[in-house]
Amino acid sequence: MSRPLEDYGVIGNMLSAAMIGIDGSIDWLCLPRFDSPACFAALLGTRNNGRWLLAPKDRAARASHRYLPGTAVLETRFETATGAVTITDFMPLSNNETKVDVVRLVHCERGEVAMAMELVLRFNYGQVIPWVTRRDYGLSAVAGPDAVELHAPVALEGREMATHADFVIRQGESVPFTLSYHPSHKEPRFVHDSRDSLARTVEWWNAWSVRCKFPRYRPHWHDAVLRSLITLKLLTYEPTGGIVAAHTASLPEAIGGPRNWDYRYCWLRDSALTLYALVNSGYRSEAEAWRRGIRNNFASCMASKANVGCPRPTSRGLPATRAANPSASATLLPTRFSSTFSARFLTRSMRRARSASARLIRPASSRPCCSSTWRASGNRRAAASGKSAGRLATSPTLA
Repeated sequence: MSRPLEDYGVIGNMLSAAMIGIDGSIDWLCLPRFDSPACFAALLGTRNNGRWLLAPKDRAARASHRYLPGTAVLETRFETATGAVTITDFMPLSNNETKVDVVRLVHCERGEVAMAMELVLRFNYGQVIPWVTRRDYGLSAVAGPDAVELHAPVALEGREMATHADFVIRQGESVPFTLSYHPSHKEPRFVHDSRDSLARTVEWWNAWSVRCKFPRYRPHWHDAVLRSLITLKLLTYEPTGGIVAAHTASLPEAIGGPRNWDYRYCWLRDSALTLYALVNSGYRSEAEAWRRGIRNNFASCMASKANVGCPRPTSRGLPATRAANPSASATLLPTRFSSTFSARFLTRSMRRARSASARLIRPASSRPCCSSTWRASGNRRAAASGKSAGRLATSPTLA
């Protein structure tokens, strides 16, 4: 069973995102895109649906989560009877949308800690077990068109259709682990220096965060709002400017309820609310990228004057609207409306986006805090991905 949603943090690189439990397990990850089938789906099932656990052997270890300030880099700290260890998780930014990495750095702060790693790779939402080959750097796993490389400087052992590793880390030592995705017909790419990659990732996020224009006359809200903005930024798809409603799928709005939609796609309404929050905080380039993506990807749809939803775009297009049931995740969600109405709706949405992206940011002293903006953009998305109860990525309701 997965943990309560409030025990998860999220990392990402504007191509995909991963959910990491406070127990050190990555229970949700889709590669290489937000809307790709999950290779870790324990969030919706059990460990047999795929996960990557990295934690002390001592199950009584005390655990805590925190983000590095102003970044999407997550730290999980474990304290045991023999020492303390910190796992730093992040996804480096990539200029190739078919090559995505997840880096995990284990650093011992004091004493020594016996660690255990368990990698259960299950592609297509836990249905496909990959063909695993041992390499000098770790292992290679291939499942049809998908392939991942695990770079691990520790001894690996295969047991019960999973990869295990046991090692002891002592004060001052660091052990890096990297999971790299690439299409199986192409050569893999390697992260040569995990520390340098971490430094560049932190530098990029700090440069993005410093642009936040949230009113300084409410400093007690600044950190919480910035954390919400970073979460919204993680939901953008960099190649096209599209904005997914959430990075998860099939989580019910109410336990046992039927409304378990797939929120990993782009809705004009949800995107507009997100952009309104970003623009009012000083982030106008996201609105401009979204407008370009909408114009480019829907132009052909409007020209066809079809009476049904558009076919799913190509790999470079905006994510499409699809059904949420994992068993029918490739089924297009019917959106029957007339071409006249859809064209009018699209034109109105683009006009609003253009107006928002051209808005001049007023000085903090003259711009009131827009509480409805944060409620709409944060809580709607929180309901989709379970972040409303989270300690890390909560979007606050401002007074």
